[in-house]
Amino acid sequence: MPSPSHALPTSLLVLSFAVCVWVNPARASSAQSAALAGRLDTRVPTFGLGSVDFLGALMQVSKDFQIPMGIVWVNSMPTRKPTTLSWKDRTVREILADIVQTQSGYRMALRDGIVHIFPYGLIPNGEDFLHMKIQDFETRNTVLELALFKLHMLVNPIRGSFQLSVAGPGDSKVSLELKDVTVQNILDALAVASNRKIWIVTYSLGAGKTPRGFRRTSSLFTDLEVPDNQQPIWYFHRWGDPLPPAALPPVE
Repeated sequence: MPSPSHALPTSLLVLSFAVCVWVNPARASSAQSAALAGRLDTRVPTFGLGSVDFLGALMQVSKDFQIPMGIVWVNSMPTRKPTTLSWKDRTVREILADIVQTQSGYRMALRDGIVHIFPYGLIPNGEDFLHMKIQDFETRNTVLELALFKLHMLVNPIRGSFQLSVAGPGDSKVSLELKDVTVQNILDALAVASNRKIWIVTYSLGAGKTPRGFRRTSSLFTDLEVPDNQQPIWYFHRWGDPLPPAALPPVE
């Protein structure tokens, strides 16, 4: 398991201080989308990124300008190449668009109070678990990690023993009631409702498919292959936490 903000299994439950959040999904989506549009249109006199890779650049802009983000990417050599970028008198939206354009085939879209970055057409919908339909998803004052574990059990029920360590200091509890939505809709709603504002799904083109026919996902924290019973995996990042290894340029 790559990280404590990952929706994978456990039996060890560590509950700490938590922030309780109640969300009306429709109202929150509208309000969050309006607030997000305002932040994206903020004009920035000067802004620069040091030597970072594609994922690191996106996560840095997300943190610096408080932009909730859902990132789908393929861990490849072009995306891991370090680059140095700077801007003068540009909007946050323009800065993000420039970063996205450094990678062939990637696009940016705004939905449900989240900026989505994704490789267009690279993963067929039928192989992308994010498009999987979930009939009903409900949480009541639930620690974020447990909400993510519940989602994982809907996508790929886990059998056997497992361990889960959840809720670090300041992590959120969330309450949601969603019907007839996709997995991506749920990840968006959980990011909006919690204090972990970036979710990331990492695909590996050469890793094949899971027994359920979905493209395999990989970890941001290790090169070890993720077992079938833990597929798919995702990562939720809190602004200010250290970047995962995959968001750092390779050491030369």
